Amino acid sequence: GGPTTISEVKQKVVKLCKDAPGNGVDASSEMRVQIAEALMPLEKQNPTAKPASEDAAALDGIWRLEYTTTQGNSAGKLGPFVGEVTQEVDISGKKYVNCVRLGTFLSLVLSADWKVLNDVTWKVIFKTLQVKMFGFVLKEIEFPPSATGLWRMSYVDSDLRILWTRGSTPKKSE
Repeated sequence: GGPTTISEVKQKVVKLCKDAPGNGVDASSEMRVQIAEALMPLEKQNPTAKPASEDAAALDGIWRLEYTTTQGNSAGKLGPFVGEVTQEVDISGKKYVNCVRLGTFLSLVLSADWKVLNDVTWKVIFKTLQVKMFGFVLKEIEFPPSATGLWRMSYVDSDLRILWTRGSTPKKSE
């Protein structure tokens, strides 16, 4: 049989995610299905009942992106390159920073905050994107208020977070 304890299931999920090329952005459809199926037992036993609201402190800290099904820059994909992604969630400061690093010299830093929609979902409101080289800001872009996304958190414990994202495209005004 397969893994039975939460710890064994987590180990399997983490291994599958690490095996997925390029943070998962280059994973095959078969690999994506395999990972999605491996996540289900964890999501059914989420130890954090209300990760977006009352239990949000469980999200506080720096998280490393191991796997994503998102294809955007925040997933680490920059042209043909895939960088290392960290996400820092500061619950008391009510801010979120997504940092994509390509080597030691180039980084993209996305800053955001959020509104709690329900016990498992945040509406993430993107604020700025900085392009940095060797730590110096080369360019900063401010997002319009319509630049938002949804985060649905389906599993959170002390060292693993599973969340599903959906972004919105700002509407062009004529």
